[in-house]
Amino acid sequence: MADAKLVELLFDGLQISHRLTVVVDGAEALRRLFDPVIPKPNLVLLDLNLPTLSGLEVLRKLREDPATVSVTVAVLTGSTAEVDVGRATALGIRAYLPKPESILQYENLRHSLSDLVSDVV
Repeated sequence: MADAKLVELLFDGLQISHRLTVVVDGAEALRRLFDPVIPKPNLVLLDLNLPTLSGLEVLRKLREDPATVSVTVAVLTGSTAEVDVGRATALGIRAYLPKPESILQYENLRHSLSDLVSDVV
């Protein structure tokens, strides 16, 4: 949940109107994203390391369904492995953002999220 708190802090700092919904695993993400009574989000920040169902599987299912194929997805993950970047990119993500390990990387992430949100919202 520390990652969710980080994202919450980053979004609060962007000074935009937003509603952040956090889910704890891939199965819950799919339930929420495919629930017909819940509006589709403008942006999904997706970790590749999710319990129950991986982030790549969530992304695959989003891209297979006409109702969610156009949802903007950015990967925010600890993995910088080329294979993960390649797989996620092939599935049509908007951005691949590594989780910050330093204050400089935190600032870079903040700027990347700001740009991404400005484009999407």
